[in-house]
Amino acid sequence: MRMVELYIFLFLLGTTVLNLAIAFTARIKSKNQEFNQLIYYWISTLLSYVAVAVLSDGPVEIAFSSFFIVAPVFMLAKMLLGSRGKPFRWRLYSSIFVAGALVSTYLLLYTDLGFTYSLLPVNLCTSLALWEPSLLVLIFERRASNWIEKAMGFVLLLGWAHHLNFAFFRLDPQNAWWGWSVSLAIYQCLSIFLVLLINHKRESRERENLVTALTRISGLSMHQEQGLDDLHRKLQLQISLKEELTLELQKANVQLREEREMNEMLIKTISHDLANPLTVVNAYADLLHTGKIDENEKGIVWDRLKISTRTALDMIYRIRNAIVTRNQANFIHLASVSIDEAINETIHMFDSRLKEKKLTVTYRNLESEPLFVEAEEKSLVDHVLCNLMSNAVKYSYEGGEIQLTTRSMEETIEVEFKDFGCGISPNRMTKNLLHTTRGTQGEQGSGFGLMIMGYFVRKFGGSYEILPRTTESSKGTSIVLRLKRSPTASAKVDAPTASPILNPGSSEIYKVLTPNGQVQS
Repeated sequence: MRMVELYIFLFLLGTTVLNLAIAFTARIKSKNQEFNQLIYYWISTLLSYVAVAVLSDGPVEIAFSSFFIVAPVFMLAKMLLGSRGKPFRWRLYSSIFVAGALVSTYLLLYTDLGFTYSLLPVNLCTSLALWEPSLLVLIFERRASNWIEKAMGFVLLLGWAHHLNFAFFRLDPQNAWWGWSVSLAIYQCLSIFLVLLINHKRESRERENLVTALTRISGLSMHQEQGLDDLHRKLQLQISLKEELTLELQKANVQLREEREMNEMLIKTISHDLANPLTVVNAYADLLHTGKIDENEKGIVWDRLKISTRTALDMIYRIRNAIVTRNQANFIHLASVSIDEAINETIHMFDSRLKEKKLTVTYRNLESEPLFVEAEEKSLVDHVLCNLMSNAVKYSYEGGEIQLTTRSMEETIEVEFKDFGCGISPNRMTKNLLHTTRGTQGEQGSGFGLMIMGYFVRKFGGSYEILPRTTESSKGTSIVLRLKRSPTASAKVDAPTASPILNPGSSEIYKVLTPNGQVQS
């Protein structure tokens, strides 16, 4: 029996050291101050076990060793009361313990009452601190207490009974093992429930902090608080509002950037492109005024003045048109538009220019049915597709080809304009593309077309990408539009067709391909 008691004692001592090390590690890693109480508890428990080991020579020493159990008892009571938001009354219970200890000391040293009766005063006074938290969680605040607190309440009541067991059976060799077994059971329960209790208190403190934060954010005073759920809903509403405002701010930033680009382009156009023809006009005007031009050359001079003046007026018209078009982008209304019909109309509008440059347009719809996008039909044709077609024609070589391809993605429709012209150099791709360039036959380009196209594509909720091709076998430029698929497309299609049917007028210029690449008749 002595060996069993020894093994139990050594197990309790060793696991106490282990739990103390775990509590220290948890405190350091989590930086949670709640683990401080757990550390104090295991330290006091370890000291009480050391006292039991040291003071074991005779009944008097064994009795005095039980006095050390007061520290872990008070820590247990404090932690359970703290979990319910109640303070532990240190002065009261310390005074009661001191009174009981003095009585038991007197009885042990100066009377012959024996071990049990002499030890009962201090044991009862020590265990009295366990009654308040136990009754609180099990009776007075039973509904408000959680299962961890209730389990702890039962364990503390078992601890109170264990104190009486110590007084009655500690010196009985036949029953001492039973007391150690009860101590082991209590110890195992505490090693589990104390950690759960600490974690519960941490969550409760975080919840209180959240309530306080939500109260401040919602603008309610504490007496106006309607509960965590209401405050959480208010916080979610404010977060949603903040996200909406953030999106609006992003849109505003895009608009400001576009306005800045437009202003930069206007300044550049006026200072450079518009200044060139006006400089010519000014120079010839000075020559005419001073009479330095022969009569035979005046006709040529007047023709050049007329060309320069027309160039300046055309540039002013393009600037004004770009500004008006930019403003129109703010008043469009999206609807379901057939991309096939829009491309058909665009090709018809460029019929004469395509024939002048002897260009061939090949159009392929890679799907087995017509495609519909979210856009505004007139803006899509006039300001998006026409600008892309204009660039493709302008920068294609005579007798070349322009390939148009539409394909369906998951949520978007891709429209690709591919030409095989002069292309865009890699250096220009790293710089601002919006500047004056000339086509393969000297056509004037200001860069406004690409800017306007980008404005409207973004208004449609889409995007575009410029893909320069610089290899000798595939020189040119590809511009890919990504427009939102129309959710009402299926309602607009009576029956699927193999490919859009166009009537461009000249089979030598236009080719319409089926999805498998065959020329459609």
